[in-house]
Amino acid sequence: MIGPQPTRRVSLSVTDGDISNAVGWIASESEALGVTERQRFGAQLCAEEILINAVSYGGRPHLTFIITLEFLDDRLRLTLQDDGAAFDLTEAPARNIDATLEQAQPGGWGVALVRRFADHVHCRRDGDTNVVVLDFVGAPDA
Repeated sequence: MIGPQPTRRVSLSVTDGDISNAVGWIASESEALGVTERQRFGAQLCAEEILINAVSYGGRPHLTFIITLEFLDDRLRLTLQDDGAAFDLTEAPARNIDATLEQAQPGGWGVALVRRFADHVHCRRDGDTNVVVLDFVGAPDA
């Protein structure tokens, strides 16, 4: 019997109201690929943070995203391509932790979450397109 297709891809026009649909697609397709819960959660969380930031700072009310999921031996690879403003999250500074609760500001944790949950992060600019490649290594579910 032939197993599931190891690569899934979709092209979406995304606004801030469409992010949950894109993340839902990642959830259902990664489940169909048979990845672990840890990989699926990491991919969903990181994609949501990247999509939110891209739509918020991409320079237009909607962006076109190509989302690719690949099941490669022990890892789930998530590739996000968008036509928004150039941004490389690997070069973004780490968010400073607020000294006190009174000084705490909301937001700004997306890059830190991606760095924490993805086992490998690679970003590049390909012409007018941002390309973010995230790998989530298959560790057993706890």
